[in-house]
Amino acid sequence: MDQTIPLQRVLSQRALSLAGSLRRLDLPALTAWLLPAVLVSYLGIQGGGFDTVVNSQVGIAAWWVLLLIVAFGLAPLRFGRAGWVTLGLLIAFAAWTTASLAWTQSSERTMGDVSLDLVYVALAGLVFIAIGRTAARHALNGLACGIAVVAAVALLSRLHFQWFSTPALNQALPSSTRKLSYPLNYWNALADLMAIGIPLTLRAACGARTMLWRAIAGATVPLLGLCAFLTVSRGGTIAIAVGVVVFVVLVADRIPAIGVVAVSGAGTALLIAAANQRAALRDGLRGTLAAHQGNELLGIAVAVAVGVGLLVMAVGLIERHAVRPRALTFSRRRATAIGSVAFMLAVVVFTAVGGFGFLEHEWAQFKTPNGPSRLAGGNALQRLQDVTGNGRYQYWQAAVSAAKAKPLTGTGAGTFEYWWAQFGTLSGGFVRDAHSLYIQALGELGYPGLLLIAGFVAFVLACGVLRAIRTADPAQRLVLAAATAGATAFALAAAVEWIWLIPVLPIAFFVLAGAIGTSSVAREGVMVAAPPAPTAPPRRRRALWLRVTGAAVCLGAATAIAIPMAATEAVRDSQALVRSGNLSAALARARGAAALQPYAASPWLQEALVLEVQNRIPQAVVAAEHATREGPTDYDNWLVLSRLQARDGHAGAALQDYLRAHSLSPLSPVFAS
Repeated sequence: MDQTIPLQRVLSQRALSLAGSLRRLDLPALTAWLLPAVLVSYLGIQGGGFDTVVNSQVGIAAWWVLLLIVAFGLAPLRFGRAGWVTLGLLIAFAAWTTASLAWTQSSERTMGDVSLDLVYVALAGLVFIAIGRTAARHALNGLACGIAVVAAVALLSRLHFQWFSTPALNQALPSSTRKLSYPLNYWNALADLMAIGIPLTLRAACGARTMLWRAIAGATVPLLGLCAFLTVSRGGTIAIAVGVVVFVVLVADRIPAIGVVAVSGAGTALLIAAANQRAALRDGLRGTLAAHQGNELLGIAVAVAVGVGLLVMAVGLIERHAVRPRALTFSRRRATAIGSVAFMLAVVVFTAVGGFGFLEHEWAQFKTPNGPSRLAGGNALQRLQDVTGNGRYQYWQAAVSAAKAKPLTGTGAGTFEYWWAQFGTLSGGFVRDAHSLYIQALGELGYPGLLLIAGFVAFVLACGVLRAIRTADPAQRLVLAAATAGATAFALAAAVEWIWLIPVLPIAFFVLAGAIGTSSVAREGVMVAAPPAPTAPPRRRRALWLRVTGAAVCLGAATAIAIPMAATEAVRDSQALVRSGNLSAALARARGAAALQPYAASPWLQEALVLEVQNRIPQAVVAAEHATREGPTDYDNWLVLSRLQARDGHAGAALQDYLRAHSLSPLSPVFAS
């Protein structure tokens, strides 16, 4: 008995301690940190979420969480005026994408874009709810951690490639193994993600509450820079530079920020020099020499990261304890004047050394699809100097021509591939995207689509700049500066890449938009937010009606995502069953996909191909005809139908279908003779 009493007391004390810890736990802050960290880490490792099944699963889960929140009032929907406008613009863009089903050239492709936009709306809504008005700092920290996880996986896939399977490393474009692409499977997207993450880690290195976290954040910056360098992405390099400049310009106290940038930049330069000197590693070779160089660079990276972390800590200690000379103390007016003079001098010097002529020459090289390129050179730094557009200018011209043909509607979301195949000016390659979010929106959705998506991005950037300038709290301004810098990097990258279709990057942008638009702003020591809602309690009947309507919308959106996902899985299963020789099951799965999406051409085409393997040619012809009706602008459908008509003994019909296919893609290598 004497022994049980102390035990009971110990257990009671531990229970009370645990209860106290749970009460002290800041659940909103933890949620705001955890959501972007988990989303970015998971989608980043899953190929950026590009796969339809992967992003659809995440979107369905997000809509179900929103349904619970709306139906049971689990969290307040307090976004502030700017947050509601931001979310409203995204919803309007998704609605216009949905409306394009009425005039699209391919209902299947447009429905795919609708599904992806619904995924984005759900995730943006969840992120905004999690951030609220007070958790922006935690959300940015979570996003930075998620990006750091992706960077660590990417670097290890190059430095210790033995830990990764070769098919996984070559999943996207095997011919470009020298460019670091894993795990996003596209080097430019990986570099752009690093461009978003660098301002966030710089923010933590400048403003984390403890010196230890400042050192850890500072040590991370060179690793992100090394990851971006190994991608050999020119656009990503520019996005990083612009993001860092925007960050430094917008922070309240630039002197320590410049010190942190200088220290981390020096560490990044050391790692880049070390990587560039190791040719086997730099070029993505996989042999004994590359493995040895990877071990060397890993040791160098750890040493440089530790050194940068210590120097960042030193900068923080100097900022905290040293007395700053008056010459280094700048008022806002003086800083603006110095910045204006410096900008004017830079313009004068740039003009004097022939900068505009240089830009004109580089722009001419960019427009030339097969111009002189330095990408084949052995030095990665030389390859980064290449400005050849690789056909982007021609893609943009094609999208603009689509907008000229249909200025109010465009050709329909997701249909640039068909417009390019028919009217493109370059041959020899498959092109699905215009490599620009804004120009592709113009071609596929007309001027309304361009205004909506460009307005969405521009509104976020404008809010970030204005709020950063107007806030009186230096810590909050640091948060806004980092978020705006990351958002600027995304906006620039989206102008020249198809990163909108790689969900991990738009989701990162939504986190930044939420940090900018939903949080309160301190002006002259007073927290100012959007005008509060009316204090009068709403009627119970009205609240119930809104909850039921909101739950119905969430359920409908989840269903709209689930149907294309299920059809895609069914077609893939059918293809796998064909490879394994189970033709009857393959046919059943193809027909199941057609039942789910009768407006889609892919299930009908797969059914036709399975029937062809079974030598049931007349039935295959019927299925292929369905495919051509649902996808009349896809030359593949007409080419398969032509082959089937020939096998069925209808030579005249086969010739007509072949000519139709050729007219839809006259420059395709398939028709080269």
